[in-house]
Amino acid sequence: MDRSGNRSGAIVLETIIGLPILMIVILAIVEFGLLSKNQAVIQAASRAGADASVGIASTLPPGGTVPSEVSDAVNAVLSARGISATCIRVEHTSGPAPPYVLVAGTGAASPVAVRPSDDYVCVSVCVENTELAPNLLQLFHIDLAGKFSQHTTCRCLPLPLAQDPPDPNPDPDPDPDPEPEPTDLIQDIIDLLAATNLCPNAQGDINQAINELVKAQEELADDDLEKALDKMKKSVKEMVDAQRRCGGDEDILAIIVQTVELARDMADQAIQDAIAVLGSTHPDVIAALARFDQGLVEYASGNYEEAVDEFKKAVGELP
Repeated sequence: MDRSGNRSGAIVLETIIGLPILMIVILAIVEFGLLSKNQAVIQAASRAGADASVGIASTLPPGGTVPSEVSDAVNAVLSARGISATCIRVEHTSGPAPPYVLVAGTGAASPVAVRPSDDYVCVSVCVENTELAPNLLQLFHIDLAGKFSQHTTCRCLPLPLAQDPPDPNPDPDPDPDPEPEPTDLIQDIIDLLAATNLCPNAQGDINQAINELVKAQEELADDDLEKALDKMKKSVKEMVDAQRRCGGDEDILAIIVQTVELARDMADQAIQDAIAVLGSTHPDVIAALARFDQGLVEYASGNYEEAVDEFKKAVGELP
């Protein structure tokens, strides 16, 4: 019997069977790797559109197409990577009877699932998957055509400020009040906690919350924002425990929200400072924005400790 001939035949058969499988695996790694990589570009584009929308919030129309300021911001990020948006969807509450929806493009982006507050703008960017990666697996009936990737970014809209009547004798050289420092705003929260009358069994939690906020002030004095936000997260945990002990006290809930919003604003300012230096498409900035957006989702869901934790991790992503 010719054993070497049998062995050669077996090798040929194994190659015939295994080579297509190996090819599918290699093509899948390439295709889905590019898809995953370019998801970050869609995220950056939706954030750019959301930031542009906030800047023109007062002039956003109640319907129709997406304003050019928003679409230009989205397309600037996408075109830098050779990607075209299939559709852009803007949902906002800037008007008397919200929400309003604006759409540009041919696709249909999914509605917003989680909104950050009563006053918001959300920008969804939808891209066909063939724009993100070559359709390498089409021959194996795994087709990217007609399938889409989407990312939505929401931003809270600033509350409109009451307009004072014009001063008939304006100061020729007005001296505006300086913006309060985060340490001062933390002190305001400490003072509110100290003045709040709660049920006796929650006083220990409140005292611990105050101690954590004092530590946060010390970390800010040392220019360590990430550690300061960690102390604020621990403070929020103590306040949440206190609220539970007191049967859902509304006063302590208001202070919790104030603390979370301060943490949000501190993280947002750090990210904006990084964008000014690195740009919005820098990998560290993209990672920080993803964490920040998750923090907004946690905040909207009432998970206050988790929200501050995400804001802290967002700052930790920055160089």
